[in-house]
Amino acid sequence: MSFLMGLIATVGSFVASLGSQACFVVLIDEPECPKSLIK
Repeated sequence: MSFLMGLIATVGSFVASLGSQACFVVLIDEPECPKSLIK
C-alpha cells in the first residue's frame, strides 16, 4: 500500500512541476495570449 501511495505522490509532483513549467513557458512565449485560452 505504501508503494502505491509513493507512486501516486511521485506522479502527482511530476505532473504538477510539468504543468507549472508549461504555464511559465506559455506566459513567456505568448504575452498577448488571452487569459481565457490558458485555462
